[in-house]
Amino acid sequence: MIPTYESLRIMDLTPVEEYDGIYYKRDDLYKPFDDVPLSGGKVRQACSLVLDNYEHIKNDCDGLIATPTALSSPQGIIIARVAKEFGFRSMVLYGATNKQSLRKHPIAIHTLYLGATINCEAKLGFDSVIQTYLERRMDEGLKCFNVKFGINLNANPNAIIKAIGNQVQNIPDDLDVLLIPCGSAITACGILWGLQHYGKTVKKIYLIQIAGKSRLTVINKASATLGIDFPQFEFIKDKTYKYNKHVRLPFGGGYLDPIYEGKAYDYMQKHIDIQGKSVLFWIVGDSQPIRDMAKDVANDLFAYRRKTNTNRRTDQ
Repeated sequence: MIPTYESLRIMDLTPVEEYDGIYYKRDDLYKPFDDVPLSGGKVRQACSLVLDNYEHIKNDCDGLIATPTALSSPQGIIIARVAKEFGFRSMVLYGATNKQSLRKHPIAIHTLYLGATINCEAKLGFDSVIQTYLERRMDEGLKCFNVKFGINLNANPNAIIKAIGNQVQNIPDDLDVLLIPCGSAITACGILWGLQHYGKTVKKIYLIQIAGKSRLTVINKASATLGIDFPQFEFIKDKTYKYNKHVRLPFGGGYLDPIYEGKAYDYMQKHIDIQGKSVLFWIVGDSQPIRDMAKDVANDLFAYRRKTNTNRRTDQ
């Protein structure tokens, strides 16, 4: 049976919880799969994107979904698991690595466990280089559906923007401060659209980008694509921590993602006046559980191989 919006709970609203006077939008509680602890907005976007393009992927893309990504990103696991749910194949593309080096990266190994194939032929690890390599392969005849959320935004705004914006419905109607952690800023675009669409009033919106080049161009492009003016916001490019530095901070409902939310929360606590104000912190997701699981999978795999090799030597 083909998955549906209902079976994947894409339109179900994740809760808003309050701890110590701060509201938290718990989009990390969107967990559509029982076998892997994937959570959050990017998982919802991927499910929605494949649903909206199911016939195209099946008939025109040879049932193959491809995604260029970084070795440290769980995006490959997300795409591999979503493709598996729909009965499609998946290919995850990394750059500046080889099959031997991949053994050091549990996330990459976990994509294999979920049935993906890995391509590491791109010479550099930059997103643009891997994306260009994939596009060249497609020009040469490779049939696949390319998942790169910024690119998919133009053709599939419902899946990329509105699937996220729908989650704005149950946040308070009036806020003094809304803080949104940013990576690619695609999720932030969905939230900004949702604020406009559902008529929410926020006095001050902060977008905190924790690493990489400025994503303001992504936000401006999304605004133009959708044909609307986003609400006014302050864009902050925080250079306090390097991308791969993990900052795992607690809040009333658990712990925050160590790559994005933890750093944005740290910035909020240190630099933004929230005292006595109505504040909502948007939790986009939490990658730590899948990172932990990927390590366990990799360790189990290597232990199994060592045991197998030892048994073979003994038999000989």
